Amino acid sequence: MNQCAASVKGNDNESEVEVIGDEIKKISFDNDHKKIKHVCILNVHPNYTIEAVHGNHLKISPTKENEQVALFYPHDAEQVLKELDQNIIVQTVNLTPNVRQSIATIRRLKHQIDIFINLYDNADGAGIKIVDYMQNQGIAFTGAGTHFYDPTRIELKQLCRYCRLSTPKFALMTDPKSYDDDSLANLSKTLGDFPLFIKPEHGYDSVGINEKSLIFNLTDLKECCTRIVDEFGGALIEKYIEGREFTVLVAGSKDNIHVFPPVEYRFLANKTFITFDDKWGQNYTDLHWCLLNKTNEQEEQLIDDLILLARQLYESFDGDGYARIDIRQDNKTKELFILDCNPNCSLFYKDLCSADAIIELSGWPKVKFMKFLFEQALEPQRRYYLTHSYTIKYLPQSGVAMYASRNLFQDDLVYSQENTSLKLVTKQFAEQTFSKTELMWFNHYAWPICDNVFILWHEDSRKWTPINHSCDPNVWINGLDCIARRYIPLGEELTIDYATYLTTIPSFQCWCGTSICRGQIKSDAYKEKWFQDRYGSHMSATNYSNDSDIPFEFETYEEFKSARLKLNYENTLKLWYSLPPGLPTINNPLAKRYTPHEQQTRIKNIKSFVSYANLFRRTFRKKKVRAKGFGLWNDMFNVPPVNTAVLYGIYQSLGRITNEFLEKGKRYDPTIDDDELFKAGRTVWFMIAFQTQMNLSLSLTDSIFGYNMLYPYTDDLVDCNDVSREAKKDFARIFHERLLIGASNYDPKSHFNGQQSNVTLLKLPPSLQPYADRVGKIFDMVKFIENDWTRNEHQGVYMGLVTIHESQMKSTLQHAQPDNGYIPTMAQIEQISAEKGGASLIAAVFLIEGRLTRAKMAYLEYLGFGLQMLDDLQDVEEDMKNNHRTIFTQSLADGQTLDAPTARLIQYCYYAPAFEKFSDDHRTVSDAQSGETLAHYVRASMMMFSVLLILEAVSRLQQYYSEEFYREISTFSPLPFDVLKMARVEKIFWTVVRDQSF
Repeated sequence: MNQCAASVKGNDNESEVEVIGDEIKKISFDNDHKKIKHVCILNVHPNYTIEAVHGNHLKISPTKENEQVALFYPHDAEQVLKELDQNIIVQTVNLTPNVRQSIATIRRLKHQIDIFINLYDNADGAGIKIVDYMQNQGIAFTGAGTHFYDPTRIELKQLCRYCRLSTPKFALMTDPKSYDDDSLANLSKTLGDFPLFIKPEHGYDSVGINEKSLIFNLTDLKECCTRIVDEFGGALIEKYIEGREFTVLVAGSKDNIHVFPPVEYRFLANKTFITFDDKWGQNYTDLHWCLLNKTNEQEEQLIDDLILLARQLYESFDGDGYARIDIRQDNKTKELFILDCNPNCSLFYKDLCSADAIIELSGWPKVKFMKFLFEQALEPQRRYYLTHSYTIKYLPQSGVAMYASRNLFQDDLVYSQENTSLKLVTKQFAEQTFSKTELMWFNHYAWPICDNVFILWHEDSRKWTPINHSCDPNVWINGLDCIARRYIPLGEELTIDYATYLTTIPSFQCWCGTSICRGQIKSDAYKEKWFQDRYGSHMSATNYSNDSDIPFEFETYEEFKSARLKLNYENTLKLWYSLPPGLPTINNPLAKRYTPHEQQTRIKNIKSFVSYANLFRRTFRKKKVRAKGFGLWNDMFNVPPVNTAVLYGIYQSLGRITNEFLEKGKRYDPTIDDDELFKAGRTVWFMIAFQTQMNLSLSLTDSIFGYNMLYPYTDDLVDCNDVSREAKKDFARIFHERLLIGASNYDPKSHFNGQQSNVTLLKLPPSLQPYADRVGKIFDMVKFIENDWTRNEHQGVYMGLVTIHESQMKSTLQHAQPDNGYIPTMAQIEQISAEKGGASLIAAVFLIEGRLTRAKMAYLEYLGFGLQMLDDLQDVEEDMKNNHRTIFTQSLADGQTLDAPTARLIQYCYYAPAFEKFSDDHRTVSDAQSGETLAHYVRASMMMFSVLLILEAVSRLQQYYSEEFYREISTFSPLPFDVLKMARVEKIFWTVVRDQSF
């Protein structure tokens, strides 16, 4: 956070020095386009346009020496600006690839111009440097920022693979001479055989694509690759997708992304793809873009899928500005494939380019799009100045320091390192590789973010923030932000207390001169109570807190949902995608492989224990029986032991609560099936396990009962194929309102007595009338929950319930409809599974504690996905019959074994998050010998029990695995597979607990 150097650069007046961050230009902090008075269009100089550089064969050339090329396709941006506001002063500047010259031009204009319309779209290296300059100067400009300006096609392909977005199989060739006919033949087979399509690895606007880009044989393959590599450096070889071609325009960034309706290319006669000549030659205006119409259900679904795929790619890139995304649909499979992504695509041409055509076809006049771009350009500028409320100056008497560049009120943001690239190193790395000087700087200025990881100063000196220390500072930390501690007038030096975040620096003498100057500054001052009282939470995570203590609380459900989905991805799919599809050595002491002899010995021990327990469980030897029973549990799951008496108390409570749940369920609904109660009871045990982890009394609360009875009822309604789509939509709407808002007659002081409500009083839409009895029971379960958690005090509880309901409704998308051509993609299935699994546990644990921290939310997201996967594996055969696509059934539908997803699931269960330790674990009983807390023991046991259930499912599904994999995974089982497949572990455990068998 502190650096002892600042770079300087010249401004318009060369006699002065413009210091980093000096806000000479004053800006308005609103996004009103009507206040825009001066606009500059940055254009490509006519001699360097794409048609001039790459279009020699198109007969576009100067008529005289040194004369500018006549533009085939002139822009109309100035005309559009005048339509937006006749009073706008428009200036057009033609930039060349000379970077210094182009940046100097912008520097001269930046204080006069409100917004730069960036139409410099050449991929020549200059464009990205121009954008980088404007971005780092807080200049408002349209189009993509540095990170999205010019991705290569390989970067696109990699991102598609990371995010599970379909793209044609591909290979990159950089040295055609190294390929003989055999290797080329193998390459073509790997890609799916001919036809193949070849284009430059890095390109835009169809540059390098001609009639010979579509390849049907080895000779043409080598010839075309040689031509492309010679001219462009690398050839991208793709499997050619025969089918319809679409393009989707996406604009905006993060919180305001707009996806325009897709358009379809209607090719000229005997054409199946667009060449450079087509796009930039005389045939350009003959190309046709047609808006897709919702003429039938298939086209409607196609439009939705195209929009979703384009948005997913844009968001994956963290896109900004605008981009055109090209997509093809395979004629045979109807699968969509991403072909290309073109940020800063050609725009504002008098003769419509593809982006212009999309805008017009969607019903937007160009002037509306220009206004949208204005808003998008002004917001980053606003953020820049809000996060750069300082200037850096060098004074001979005090050295380099930071000063307020505007009047700052208390809590105003001074500068931020949130959502930025940071340079991280471990202490070991610094000690082993840094020079003595570098190590000195490290010890004085590296900012610790945990015990062993430090943030270093940025390599780009423009981003240094050399703030000085004071014992009575005017700035303090708020996360990775630095905010005003009090009112700071323009020009006042900015200071911070180093001891609030630099916990490893040597002590130093302070000369701040304030009335409360401590003189000697020590890095461990944060341990003192007076220091904690003064700064509160405005200290670094290393000396204040961590995620375990940060509440997961939000004012609105939308904020809750957004934060929750981010946590979900970070703690589920991100890990899932990183796992290899095999069974490598698992780096976890709980993961153990067993020999057949060990497995058989364990079976003998279990049988011996059953006989022993039946003889002595009610005698004076009952304590030994219990000790043997829990010893068998610990041995089977390889978990460290804890106090037997404590475990027996939990075991007794589980038995009592299980029977209470069964009795209460039958009392409320005598018609409910025993199997439904059993399924509901499984989650009861997990909720009791969480009560144990939180050191709460173990009891069947109304909310635990209501929640676990909810989902047998809702599953029958949502998942039933006999229930109409209209009824499901109506139910989703009214249940969402019932959960989030409550009934119109809700009274927090009332108490539901558990008697079934009169369903005739429900005002249900006609579609739900046949299911009124079930809907009434569902609403009664919500009343049980309301007995424990009043709505005004515990909004998080009901937000958690809404998120599981939404996830459950979303899971209807997993129902494949082959007759209608609808098959969910693997990416959709993975996302839905992760969201639903995490949501189910989040809702459950909210009902136990009422509030959750971010760390526990992250753990529940992780665990929930694992349990959802377990459930899906157990139900593989039933799901296959019902065309319900899960990660497992989709693998089978694709003609694959279940080896890969099962291997990933086993690895997932053994990953560190499964055995997380939290700051409040100490509240639970610890074993004197092992040091194990009861909370951690329960968490480990839960996951190891889940692993056993996974192995049980595998043992019953042998026909879906390869012989080698089945044999290998059986070694992870503490019991022989031939015994395990007959065991029905959950039923046995349920019976043992219910009947208190020992």
